[in-house]
Amino acid sequence: MEISQRLLGLMFALSAAVGTGLGLLWNALKLLRALTGAETGHPPSEADGRTAAGKAGLPFPVRCFGLLRQALFFGADVLFGLTCGIAVILLLYYTNDGQFRLLALLGTAGGFFVWYHTLGRLLDRLTDLFVRLLRRLARIVGKLLLWLPMQLLRLWNAVIGQRLAACHQRRREKRRQNAARKRSERGLPSEPDQSRTKKRKTTKSRNEKRKAAEVVYERKTRL
Repeated sequence: MEISQRLLGLMFALSAAVGTGLGLLWNALKLLRALTGAETGHPPSEADGRTAAGKAGLPFPVRCFGLLRQALFFGADVLFGLTCGIAVILLLYYTNDGQFRLLALLGTAGGFFVWYHTLGRLLDRLTDLFVRLLRRLARIVGKLLLWLPMQLLRLWNAVIGQRLAACHQRRREKRRQNAARKRSERGLPSEPDQSRTKKRKTTKSRNEKRKAAEVVYERKTRL
C-alpha cells in the first residue's frame, strides 16, 4: 500500500511528538524518584542507610517501606514500558490503519532521544534544584514545628525535672537515715562495713575460680 509523502511526514511528526511526550513522562517519573530519594543522582538519607550493614540495622517498618517503594518504582517502570508500546500501537492504528511502519518507530525513538538529550537534561537540572530547595524548606519547616515542643521540654527539665530529682534525692536520703537509725537501735554500726563486704565478694570469687579449675582438672583426668 502506497502512502503519500505528506502523510509520511505527518506520521513522522506525530511519532516525534509521541516520543517527546514519553520523554516528558520519563522526566516526571525521575522527579518522583528524586523526591523520595530513590534516584541515582540523589544519595539516600541517613534513615535509609548508606551501606548494607546500615540497612540491616534499620527498624523493620523502615525496611518494609523501602521494599514497598522499590516495588512501586519497579511497577512504574513496567507501566512506562507498556505505555510506550501502547502509544506506538495507537499511533500506527490512527495514522496507518494499524500497519507497521518503521518510520513511526524511528520517529518515536528520535523524539524521545532529542528530548532526553536537550530539554530533558535541562529539566533534570531544574528537578535537582527544585528537590534540594524543597528538602531545605522541609528541614526549616520541621525545625520550626519542633521548636515549640523542644522549648516546652527544656522548660519541663529546668523546672519540673529538677524538682522531681530533688524530691527523689530527699527520699533516698530519708531512707538512708531511717536505715541508719534502725541499725543504731539494734546496736549495729550506722554504716555497713565496706571492707568486710568487699572481702566476702573476693572470697566468693576465689571459691568460684577454684571450683571451676577443679572441674576442668577432673575432665582432663577422665580423658
